[in-house]
Amino acid sequence: MVPNSELEKKAIAMGYKAPQKLEDFIREETEQHYRHPWFTDEVENLISMLQITSYFVDHKARLLLEEPSGKNMIIKLASMAYRPLARLRFAKGYAGFLFEEPLFNIARKLTSGSSV
Repeated sequence: MVPNSELEKKAIAMGYKAPQKLEDFIREETEQHYRHPWFTDEVENLISMLQITSYFVDHKARLLLEEPSGKNMIIKLASMAYRPLARLRFAKGYAGFLFEEPLFNIARKLTSGSSV
């Protein structure tokens, strides 16, 4: 955000706390669940959908999980199965009934340490 801009002033008025020093930017999370006070439910759902589907529309699991293991094979198969739905959601911008979000969060915890 540009300091002293109209956007920053509005965001601060709506509850945004701008980072004051370099270390504060560590808390500016982009992939974890963080809801800015000015996000509507619709915008929040759209952001979640985009974050999830972006992992699957371009074969990231196949490209990043090279080590042969049972866990990686399951992740690759699940990714291939979900890819058509991810591409449809991404193309249409449909974020309703995001049943895959809790599944994605579980998978991310199970794969902590890998790039997916």
